[in-house]
Amino acid sequence: MTTGAASAEAHVAILDSSAIQEAAARGTPDGMWEGSGNIVRGDGWAAIGLGDRAASESLERLRSLDWVERIVAVSTPFRLASRALFQRDLPVRLGGRGTSGREAGTAVGGRGSVTIVATLPARSQNERSARRAVAAGATVLHFGRASSPVGGRAPSLRERMAGLRELCDGVGAPMSVAVADARQIGDVIETADALVVEAHSMQDFSLLRELGRLDRPVVIKRASGATVEEFLLAAEYVLAGGNGRVILCDPGVRSFVTPLRPRPIRRSSPRCPGRRWPPAPTA
Repeated sequence: MTTGAASAEAHVAILDSSAIQEAAARGTPDGMWEGSGNIVRGDGWAAIGLGDRAASESLERLRSLDWVERIVAVSTPFRLASRALFQRDLPVRLGGRGTSGREAGTAVGGRGSVTIVATLPARSQNERSARRAVAAGATVLHFGRASSPVGGRAPSLRERMAGLRELCDGVGAPMSVAVADARQIGDVIETADALVVEAHSMQDFSLLRELGRLDRPVVIKRASGATVEEFLLAAEYVLAGGNGRVILCDPGVRSFVTPLRPRPIRRSSPRCPGRRWPPAPTA
């Protein structure tokens, strides 16, 4: 992924999420979205990239539409992940989509407290451990790829996901699952509340593009050698596909180089929710 080059100024239209569906039903005027990307939908917001060469006449025409709230100029390489769009972190809701058994779900990000994600063994069916994790403050239970055989037979991925779904429903916590290949998405999408891109897959562009076509939250972990800009460009791949439910997780890296050194990225460039790193000092 190439970074560091100067970027031409682009424009992003922030849309009224409640009115955009009505506008879509009426039909969009010919040429209105020429050179634009997909409409990106998040929880309570929508936006669309207008490209680098949007004509001023087209911009004025868009501003006159009742379902366009505003148009923002963006000069960073990452357009849709830029903090210039909203100037704040946007929460992503996990669960509450017919998978976790809770109507409202769990909001991650925004100005709320940092969400703790508990990692359990992939074949763990230990409800006691899960309940202890939730009691300790975990709001999401995360599982890596499951591969341990059971009874001498390796269960299918769908079977493993069904067991983990039952475990999470039993303790009342949303469930996130790591996906390492785009071919795994179909086996986990019906059971997982969020899909996780592990650090070693952060620049797997085919996987990121497929996740961009979903409406399920996606957690992207920062690779140990990735700059902040590369991290945000990975999120841009998912956002550009239309999926606005992106969560950034920065575990930090070992380096004394400023572009790589851990820092509280939630308070700098990205607007996607994420873990603050390093942790805030305690009294």
